[in-house]
Amino acid sequence: MRHSSALLLSALLLVAATDARGQQGGCNAPTDQSTEGLAWLKRLVTSTVPSAVVMRAKLQVTATSASQVTLVTDNSICSSVAQARAADMQVPYDNAPIYVYRVGNLYAAEEHVGTGVENQN
Repeated sequence: MRHSSALLLSALLLVAATDARGQQGGCNAPTDQSTEGLAWLKRLVTSTVPSAVVMRAKLQVTATSASQVTLVTDNSICSSVAQARAADMQVPYDNAPIYVYRVGNLYAAEEHVGTGVENQN
């Protein structure tokens, strides 16, 4: 699966870093999806091509080094970001695990995209 800017624009929410800690939810375990998301964000923050500069401006992310982009594994942070994401999107917080990436002093959240098999009854 290849991340495109359109997919990530619809799936990512950048929120200011905060010390608030949630009580539920948590982080998805690392997968190919999180590896690809991490790589895409690292390219985004380090690229000098005009499209990346425009995308960073839209997302309000500054250029930085790839080392400033990490996958978050602290469940309390993931839960807090998920709650902020739900509030920002004006949808109920469903307590589902998410992928959270730290980008400098911001967090980016991405929902797990299932294969379809795991979502069948």
